[in-house]
Amino acid sequence: MQEKRTDPSCPSARVALRWLAWLFDLPMESLGYSKRLGVEIKPSTGSFYGKETFDVLIDDVDDITKALNKPHLPRESHLTVRDFCDLVERLNNEKPESCERLLRSWQRVMNLNKQPKWRRFVFKIFGF
Repeated sequence: MQEKRTDPSCPSARVALRWLAWLFDLPMESLGYSKRLGVEIKPSTGSFYGKETFDVLIDDVDDITKALNKPHLPRESHLTVRDFCDLVERLNNEKPESCERLLRSWQRVMNLNKQPKWRRFVFKIFGF
């Protein structure tokens, strides 16, 4: 049986790609599905979370795997862009309400770029 792979037309996969692009401050076109996060894709100097960017991504992966009742991935594992999108798609298929909440939270964070600097600072420090 062949494992289902990311469908780029799937809305949850598109949001996951946008999230990765925003998180690492990279153009979406640079996110090849086979690129490894934290190895080939690293945060740029302009990324919102700076040095903590990869930690934010790992927290997202941990939250998704917890919702799916899967074992947590070791920090040294090198997820690819496809692996991340597959996880988000799987969450959408198995627990659509959880996925919707996650995607909404990412959307709120990505919209911080439109907020004044002081608002972004408050979010970064306090999380709201």
